[in-house]
Amino acid sequence: MTIKAQRSQCRCLWFEYADTIPPQGSTTVTVTVDGSKARQGPLHETVQVVSKTDAAVTTSFEVVVEIR
Repeated sequence: MTIKAQRSQCRCLWFEYADTIPPQGSTTVTVTVDGSKARQGPLHETVQVVSKTDAAVTTSFEVVVEIR
């Protein structure tokens, strides 16, 4: 399966991941917050990860950080 992470609303999150997941496999999504683009204070973002070939296959996770 080939996946993609949707762009964050704040445009301050960057994602690193293997975009192809083998059958019965898994991947790790590494999220980096660009502090120069994020507002100071709490940041709550929902990241959607979707299949490139079947939009019905999707999951999401929350990124919650405090920008100082």
